[in-house]
Formats: sequence, C-alpha cells, structure tokens
Amino acid sequence: MLRGVSVGQGAEQAPGSGMLPLRELLKPEERFVALLGSGGKTALMRALARQMAGWGERVLLAASEGSPLPGRNVFLTARGGRPPAYTMLTLARDAHPETGLAQALDPDEIPDVAGRFGAHRVFVELGASGGRPLPSGPFAPAPEWAGVVVAVLGLDALGMPLDEASADPLALGLSAGLSPGNAVDARTLEAVAAALLAGAPPGARRVVFLNKACVHALPGSALAAAPAGDVEFLAGSALRGWFLNRGGV
Repeated sequence: MLRGVSVGQGAEQAPGSGMLPLRELLKPEERFVALLGSGGKTALMRALARQMAGWGERVLLAASEGSPLPGRNVFLTARGGRPPAYTMLTLARDAHPETGLAQALDPDEIPDVAGRFGAHRVFVELGASGGRPLPSGPFAPAPEWAGVVVAVLGLDALGMPLDEASADPLALGLSAGLSPGNAVDARTLEAVAAALLAGAPPGARRVVFLNKACVHALPGSALAAAPAGDVEFLAGSALRGWFLNRGGV
C-alpha cells in the first residue's frame, strides 16, 4: 500500500536514511528477473546488471522489442555462434536492419541461452514504454520461468494528467480501470502496479519499484511499512543506484 514517501532532491546524500545498493534488492537464489512498466525500466535493469556484474556475477540482459542496443557486449542469436564469455551480455534475436533497434528474442528461448552463457543472473525487459513515466496497456504476462517480477513506475507521473503520463492513456485506462482525464495520484500508481503484476507466474516474488525517488516525492511524511499482501513496494533511484530499505510504501 502506498503510504507516502518524503524523499526528494539531495536524498541520495542523506545519512541514516536506510538506502541500500540496488544489488541488495535481489536474493542470491533469484536468478530470473522480469521487468515491466515504464519510467526507468531499462535504467533499472542496467543498473542492477552493472552492480551484479561488479560483484563477480555473469549477467545476461534480454532486450525488449525496439529498445536501443549498446555498442558492445551484444549477442544476436539470429547470426549464430556461441554467446561470448563477457561478464555482462545483452541478448536479442537481431538488430533491425534500418533502425538498429533490438528485435526481441522469444522469452521461451532465453533460459537455453542463459544456460549456454553460464549466467548467474538473467534480466528480461518486457513491453515498450514510449518514454513516459507510466506504461501503456494491455500488459503481457511475465514468462513462467521468472522468479521475480518487478513493475517499474516513475514518480514523476504524480500530478500529471494520465493523458500525459502514458503514451496510450486509453489502453492504460482499460488495463488498469482508470479514467484518462484524471490526474495521477498514489491510487493510480497502485492500480497500474496491480495490472502489471496480474500476469506474474504463481510463486514469483512481486515487487513494485517507484523510480526517481531522488528528485520526486509522494505526498506524506514517511516511507512507512504497510501491509501490502504479497507485493513489495520499494522506492529508489535507478540513476543513483539505490533503494530505500523498508517493507512497504
């Protein structure tokens, strides 16, 4: 449940604020992680991957359809060969011949590539964001092999009309039961998060990551531990590489 978080500019430097590095968001046994949503999904995936690789893990990142590919450490399965032995590797089926953007691999193929690569950790990015703090609908289910499903939402959506916060507010409204004309508030974020996580496989850990907490704040006075069922609400900054150590928001 969203109770409010009072963090804003300069919060990343506040002592004793319970901030932890992003790598501590995941448990050692959580190998396959699916990220959905918008407002920093790609940034969070890459920040997690860099921190995990920095601690000696071999990390595989599966690019979403139409996402930019990095200039190096990329394996395109359509071109054959074996995955190179890098510490961190971005995976796609191929690059679009005109745009150079990623053509995503079928999720069912990812565990096999992960095994051949010897990955300790696998991140898969699902869905396009359109560069907005909230995603568009409808939302595809996460792969059955995902042990953790993370719904990413941008705190900069708060106070914005839903029409501006999402690239397709009508589709988002239908998926999450929202009215496109309304301003985004904490309840809006809860509804979008619930819609994103509805397709999580049974038994998967479900996490909502409220991004950009270094510069945006939820109304309220504290990041309060609150009953949230089996969903964890966390606030943090993919850019700064931290999250707040609380049981709920």
